[in-house]
Amino acid sequence: MLRTATFALTLLAACIAQAQTSAPPVLVQPGQGVEIARTVFVDGDGQAHDTAVGTLIVDPRRLAAATGIDHGYLQVVTNLGAVIYDAPIDANPDAFVPPALQRLRVPTDGRAPVVHVPFRLASAARVTSIKVKVVFSPAPLFDARTFSAVMDPMPTQKWKVKPIVEAVGGDGPDKVLMPELPPIGDPGPPPPSPGYDHGDLPDWQYTLPNTSNVETAWNQCAPAAFANVLSYLEHTFGNQGINFPQFNTKGVGVDGDETSLVSRMDWYMDRPHTDTCIGGGTSRCGESSTIRGIFAFLRAFDGAKRVTLSHQGGDEVYPADCGEDPSDRESLREGESVTFEWLCERVQAGAGIVLTLGYYSPIAVPNGYDEDGFVQYAIDWDRTGGHVVRVYGCGEVGGQRFIRTLDDGQQDRTFDADDEDDIEPVCEERLGLRTQLWFLHENDTTNGRLEMGDSSRQIDFAMALTPAP
Repeated sequence: MLRTATFALTLLAACIAQAQTSAPPVLVQPGQGVEIARTVFVDGDGQAHDTAVGTLIVDPRRLAAATGIDHGYLQVVTNLGAVIYDAPIDANPDAFVPPALQRLRVPTDGRAPVVHVPFRLASAARVTSIKVKVVFSPAPLFDARTFSAVMDPMPTQKWKVKPIVEAVGGDGPDKVLMPELPPIGDPGPPPPSPGYDHGDLPDWQYTLPNTSNVETAWNQCAPAAFANVLSYLEHTFGNQGINFPQFNTKGVGVDGDETSLVSRMDWYMDRPHTDTCIGGGTSRCGESSTIRGIFAFLRAFDGAKRVTLSHQGGDEVYPADCGEDPSDRESLREGESVTFEWLCERVQAGAGIVLTLGYYSPIAVPNGYDEDGFVQYAIDWDRTGGHVVRVYGCGEVGGQRFIRTLDDGQQDRTFDADDEDDIEPVCEERLGLRTQLWFLHENDTTNGRLEMGDSSRQIDFAMALTPAP
């Protein structure tokens, strides 16, 4: 089921491949639709931390205009080696709408949003430039021999590096702490594999409409992710009876405010806050609860039960396992851990998916003794906070599986203009809407949690909201 496609989709992919595969890979120049940034992580106290996380910021339409390649794959090599390879970039994402939406002739907007692709930097230093090779190829390079044949002759170039702020959090009542990255010997993606038969390698993807994304208040990621999903469902399946009276506009929970989806979700989830810059997060269950909020909202505004729910991770049955009163529907768990297969099957069904990721730092725990009596250690993980996003796409290229997400990467927060407390902190509106491409990895030490990019971000939970048959 996961790789099922209609003849039309297969034919379109074949046409694209035939038209472009003969074109040579292109060495991308600065200013041709690609920028390089380093991430500055703002924790729950508002403190900024330099990180060794880089971001490739890609404008697909500008990149296509500069290279003549509408559908291709980005390769990035730094002094760490291949930090990004075969990252799919498409100037026409409507070509990858799932068959379920094609059959319904669901209209799309034709947007090709700017894509952020995280990768590993050599250090957390405040670099302003980096020596790098950025190559856009019309076909995947797949294996090490092909990769070397294309990349080795390409000249290394000096690119500017700009700082971008990531200020996200809100899954759980605790403040987000800066997660520790894995050792520098593990930069993230595995190297291209040496011995594949190219004819047997997968290369496919699906992308859902993704125009609806809302700016968020501090720690408001969970209400916003659910609001983004509800807005997507309404715009995509409105002719099937999914309609809500609110707009997906910015707001915080105020009793009686029926104009903003995120405000309504905020209120039903009972997220603690005083304004857009001061507020706490939400837990799955408890005093401030995402589960209580989404079920209460649907009971109030989807009396016809046009939206069904299912989930992976978490408890077996929601809302009952949160200790909540019975609702007019329930969500049954379909797996103890979130899997790529489940996420992608839900994407193909046109579902709106809310995903919770945790920030994790590795810790060493005693794990017995060796034959010489020395203590042995195993890796465990300390969850230092979390974030909630919407999943709107998925796919696989070679041995790499990926998902696409959207969120607000810069939540509103206060700005302290001085260190002497002579000036009151100012609440500032931050603009940070983004879409990201994440390669997923398995790790034997994470208790079934998939890594997003690397082990500092691990998937804890996902809930799918699907139109009823």
